[in-house]
Amino acid sequence: MDATFAMALDVLPPAPWDARAIREDGGPVGLRLLGAKDGRLHCTLDSVDIESGLALTIPVELPERGGFSVACVVEQVVPLGASRLAVDLRVTEVTRRKPFRAAPRDEARSPAVLWVVEAVNHGVGTELTGWVVDVSPGGIGFMVTVLLQPGDRLLVQTHYDAIGIQGEVMVTAIDRGAEGGWRAACQFTELPDETRAELEILSRNAA
Repeated sequence: MDATFAMALDVLPPAPWDARAIREDGGPVGLRLLGAKDGRLHCTLDSVDIESGLALTIPVELPERGGFSVACVVEQVVPLGASRLAVDLRVTEVTRRKPFRAAPRDEARSPAVLWVVEAVNHGVGTELTGWVVDVSPGGIGFMVTVLLQPGDRLLVQTHYDAIGIQGEVMVTAIDRGAEGGWRAACQFTELPDETRAELEILSRNAA
């Protein structure tokens, strides 16, 4: 087995697994990993604007191992309907992002990886890191070290109280943090129904 493909299988969660892949232009693509065979990842994509040869990056966040980026190239495309495709992905590279390290006072906070979809001060696809400070079924708050602006749109991947969160958010407010950095209040614009239901249960239990 190819070493790069084996590394991808090691870091990717078991199938079926839903994620947000990132195109070369920074645009998000809904992806479901169905399995792996013959050195390829078998997936479906929530898009019809995908062609053979397109490069995609699959971000993976493992609480105990840090973050990884699995770079792939689309090799085979089969239409499944008006808005969904079956594809085979060839893994070209697996890279590890810098592990999150928290100061003792931050141990209760969850690390988050953010990718810019649209922003005033940052280019599309820019990767940012932050810490989740609060979450609800309708939105999420982060501490970040860079200035964001209301209206900025981001992809987010994180976990909170054992709930995995992957979705898209829009920044609604920015304030200076008490210990430096910025506190960004965000509204979910795209979030799986299952995740929202888990957050609603968490919110009710905390009330």
